[in-house]
Amino acid sequence: MSWVLIIILIFLLPVLYDRLFPFQKPILKDYFIPGRTFTSAAEGVTNTVIRQEGEKVFCEVRLEPHAAGPPEHFHRTFDESATVINGILTVKAGGQVSTVNTGERILFKKGVPHTMYNETDSAVIIRSEKDEDHLPVEFAYSLAQLYPLMQREQKGGLRLFAKMSVLGDLFDTTIQGPPPAVVNFLKNAVRPYARLFGVTPYDDRSRPH
Repeated sequence: MSWVLIIILIFLLPVLYDRLFPFQKPILKDYFIPGRTFTSAAEGVTNTVIRQEGEKVFCEVRLEPHAAGPPEHFHRTFDESATVINGILTVKAGGQVSTVNTGERILFKKGVPHTMYNETDSAVIIRSEKDEDHLPVEFAYSLAQLYPLMQREQKGGLRLFAKMSVLGDLFDTTIQGPPPAVVNFLKNAVRPYARLFGVTPYDDRSRPH
């Protein structure tokens, strides 16, 4: 009976600790410095910071020739928009594939599955040209934290999922595929044990540079 109690405590203590001592949200005031970059080599994408205004981050995004771009996904709380300032971008939104030329704008509404990629031999550059083109600072922060793991684990792996679990709502992205309720359940189940093994929402090595 004592062994049963010990096993139960081993599984329950991380959960209780996670509930009693939740992570404090990172302080992101002036976190993003103009000119610094954060890169997803796995996706062929480099973000260059234009400026940060409070909770808003404005970026220029470069997609390398034949960049695969991010997996198809959606955001729950914000729209994503920008202007193509160089090249021809291929986008997929709501199951429809189209191209966006230089000078034209992209708009992905919240809740709509989307992705973008580069099918050409030249780099494509998109830019925050209007106030509504900003990224929420917590989302941009999460990207900067996840990109190095995506590079090391080729878009998959337990460490990447563990990092996503501790970032929680900071990373407002749901990958198209598995039911969101199942993914959220797994994140909540993994988070206490990820914390037990030292996974945190912050890694100074992932700061844009």
